[in-house]
Amino acid sequence: MSDKDMSASLGCAKAYLQIGQIEKAKDLLEKTYEGDMVIESNLLLSYIQALSDTKKAEEILKGIEPGDKWREAYTKWNEVLGSLNDDELFNAAKLGKEYVDRGYPYLAIALLEPKLGKMGEYADGLYILGKAYYENGDYRKSIDVLQDISTLGDLNQYIYWVLARDYYQLNDINSSIAYYDSAISYGASQAHFAMYKEYLDILMKENLTEKALEVMRSAEKIFTDTWVPLYYVKIYSLRDDSEKFTYYVNKVSYEDLDDSEKAEFLYSKGSYLIKKSKLDEAQEVLDVFWELNQYDPRYNLLVAEISIKDNDFEKAKEYAKKAIEYDLKGVVSKEAQTLLAQID
Repeated sequence: MSDKDMSASLGCAKAYLQIGQIEKAKDLLEKTYEGDMVIESNLLLSYIQALSDTKKAEEILKGIEPGDKWREAYTKWNEVLGSLNDDELFNAAKLGKEYVDRGYPYLAIALLEPKLGKMGEYADGLYILGKAYYENGDYRKSIDVLQDISTLGDLNQYIYWVLARDYYQLNDINSSIAYYDSAISYGASQAHFAMYKEYLDILMKENLTEKALEVMRSAEKIFTDTWVPLYYVKIYSLRDDSEKFTYYVNKVSYEDLDDSEKAEFLYSKGSYLIKKSKLDEAQEVLDVFWELNQYDPRYNLLVAEISIKDNDFEKAKEYAKKAIEYDLKGVVSKEAQTLLAQID
């Protein structure tokens, strides 16, 4: 891209921050930007400056009006800088948490890693460093930092949650499950719903449906949200249990779901009906799915699957390819590729 395209310079600076080349990022961020790029570049410069001098980090932000787009990030960062005191480890944990929350884990590592020897049993700092390692893909380092932390209270839930993620990324499913169970146990009635959903997604991906049902029985004691019957629908679809599947489908209040949950529900229901060759009912589901989002890769995969049932192989091939094209997160690409291989 042209040297005059400042969006490219800003993009490169952010990429350098992700891979730990902080000085290269700083050189690019000190260029002259315009519009919203001025606001973002100064915020990132302040992040970098806070690694060594928090007062100068505050100075960088003075005189900049963040506007609506960046107001929340500026406000939060100013609050963090303003909350610092004379406690080195407290300050490092505060700054590190904001770095991780804003998607720059390497900055947290650069700040906290040199202080590792001083942290001892300082759980907050160790947790932030362990989480930063996880976000940065350093799963073994994350485990080394987190697995020996001894603490009481709410933090245990989050420490075990990160460890569960670490072990899953290392393909150690048994250890991952053990840590998810520990996280849920320590969280008790205050366990985070996102952790439950993440854990259940993994169990279903691994086809551990009996364990998933065990986790759901725990979840429904705590949560009354719309996602609870939705997850039962997904599990009983995998177990091919028509009676329980139908029961929980009828318990889902479609209109109360958000768009993401609606898509999950329609995909699970449509997939099950196609598998059972109830094609008229499946087509009704697809009509609703089309109105919701015709570009959802799951919708396109379902169209491909129902087309196979109708012996319309050209249409199946067309929609399987669309499913892969639209699948930016790898949700159904494997299934679509398998379907294409069967057609060919």
